[in-house]
Amino acid sequence: MTTLTSTVPGAVGVLQGHFQAVADALPDLNILVYTGIPAGTKPEQNFLMIGNEAGQLLAGYHQDWAGMPASAERRSEEYGILCTIRALAGGNDPMDRMADAFTMWDAVLAELQSDPKASGSITPSGSWQVVGMDVPAWGPLGGKGTGMAITFTVEVSNVRLTS
Repeated sequence: MTTLTSTVPGAVGVLQGHFQAVADALPDLNILVYTGIPAGTKPEQNFLMIGNEAGQLLAGYHQDWAGMPASAERRSEEYGILCTIRALAGGNDPMDRMADAFTMWDAVLAELQSDPKASGSITPSGSWQVVGMDVPAWGPLGGKGTGMAITFTVEVSNVRLTS
């Protein structure tokens, strides 16, 4: 029997590397990178996180037959990797936090657009792209100053699973 391995762990690992590259490229923003909810983060900290603040990592995972007739050796998968950008600092000027958040957003988009095949982690046929963005938090956050959160999904599609 052939074992088919999901591309999720590899794609998350590559995404974490891209987030770290963004953090390294923007040292003045003092960005931390997390996979999952950060523990013990100072409220003033900017971060890029794989996952959302509710603790969810993936959305819309779907695996299906990659062709007909159905064969256990030919399956495909699609999923969305949820991500969060948080700009949070002491001070009361929300425009500063908006500028920080969108600086990180633009850098993340440029980083992912430079690697549409996720460095080969999603098989030769797969691709990823950012498909949406929301701003669920903006303004005073937790009595510690102003902040902004951007949430988005990196959609992984057309992945052919291989053994």
